[in-house]
Amino acid sequence: MLSTDWTKSLHLQRDRSLQLHTQGGLHHSIRLPTYGRSLGYHSPSADALVGCTGTEIYRFNLEEGRYMTPLEIARGWGDDRESEVEGVNVVDVNPRHGLWSFGLDGGGGVVEFWDPRSRSALTRLCLPSEALLPATTIDTESMLAPPLRKLSITSLASHPTDGLSLAVGTSSGHTLLYDLRSPSPFAVKDQGYGEPVKRVDWLRGGGAQEDSGRVISADSKVIKVWGKQDVSCHCCPRFSRSHYSQARITYPSTLPIHSQTYTQSQTPASYSHHAKHLRCAHTTSPKLDLLPNGLDSWIMLRKRWRMIPLLLHRVHTATTSLSTSRSSKRESSST
Repeated sequence: MLSTDWTKSLHLQRDRSLQLHTQGGLHHSIRLPTYGRSLGYHSPSADALVGCTGTEIYRFNLEEGRYMTPLEIARGWGDDRESEVEGVNVVDVNPRHGLWSFGLDGGGGVVEFWDPRSRSALTRLCLPSEALLPATTIDTESMLAPPLRKLSITSLASHPTDGLSLAVGTSSGHTLLYDLRSPSPFAVKDQGYGEPVKRVDWLRGGGAQEDSGRVISADSKVIKVWGKQDVSCHCCPRFSRSHYSQARITYPSTLPIHSQTYTQSQTPASYSHHAKHLRCAHTTSPKLDLLPNGLDSWIMLRKRWRMIPLLLHRVHTATTSLSTSRSSKRESSST
């Protein structure tokens, strides 16, 4: 979103285009040099940051309407891991101080940090790949080499208020919480399925709920909400994909001032989940607090309401047949 409301937005398309939309629809479309993977926006400089396949970050300035000099990533590491980088999976812009964070595909799990005023990376964060990747067994009798497992960054999220906390999702199904002043994570959460983390974000409820540091992490099978102080303590019941559909979850999102969670999956329709533990319902929809937690329970309630006419018809039929049988018995006894 380019504005505080929905009227201006930027969209990264699969056909190598970058589209600018207004409230009237498509305003302008820009062709990208290569296929894009992620998109970020730096409002002070009006730069759209596009992470693509390869080792370049393309910058398109919306104020001047032209491409700026791209950023070269994976340079000057001093090891052999630079050649393993295949692209940029995720771009994150810190809302407090504007620090750019780039999550790389390959390279052993690396996040590069850039200052918008600098032409080179400030530093990089290397994740403990040996501890996150599962151990591989080598079959001495097999002629085939074991599959090569690489660690990549699949999701990034900076804390919206403190400016120091960073949530990192990996391709191994782990979510790591970092303080930017330390290279070691202070919390690690395992999704439990080994699937890449599709989305990680900080829940924004305001007040004590926001200060408690609740994190939402999701892969293609399950959505979990947990606290950064104790990863084993779930702030609300886990949302499994059975609550939404049998399709794989592709992208979940939460409303900052609402108790609703919306999920994109491999189905034509989007699904929503209401959880009272996330936040009280907004003043515009107070009746949401009367609903039970979870989508399945609400769907079952709707199905039960739809079954009421059928049950009434069956009761009426049974009552009619019973009265008919009783009247026939009375007539036979009287005769």
